[in-house]
Amino acid sequence: MTRPLTLAVAALMFSGASHAQEPAEIARAYFDAYSTMNIERMESLLAEDAVFSDRGSFDVPGGPYHYEGREAIIAALTQFQDQWGLYALNYELSLEHEASGQAVYGGQVEARWRMQDGRDRVWRGDIVTTVRVRDGEVIEHLDLPDYGGGEMSIEEVTEPAPAAQ
Repeated sequence: MTRPLTLAVAALMFSGASHAQEPAEIARAYFDAYSTMNIERMESLLAEDAVFSDRGSFDVPGGPYHYEGREAIIAALTQFQDQWGLYALNYELSLEHEASGQAVYGGQVEARWRMQDGRDRVWRGDIVTTVRVRDGEVIEHLDLPDYGGGEMSIEEVTEPAPAAQ
């Protein structure tokens, strides 16, 4: 009689009835928040000692974009929103891979900044983004954009930029 009870307990433990959110789900939630610049949501998913590093930004004006700690990351992204009008990172993914607490997203990205004159500055290019999760929190965000191979343009827009989140 002990064996069936043990198997029933084991089945319950592994059934996912009350499991914590999986690393892949956390990484995807964070990536989705980053894509829409939902800073409040990102902050709720970042570990206190998280690292954000844009490895392609070491040779671009204003770079490098490397921040250590949740507060520094949130302050930098808030500044990008407030000062420069960054409001969206629209990814067209050709690669999505998640394993062992790390998610890799790759493809094309379109970054949009609303300028003071109401037009959008738009950068399009190739990018790979990795998100590492440990103990239910994002511990590292690594961007690898090809700034040199991308294109910058100014576009007329007819809709208001989405409100900061």
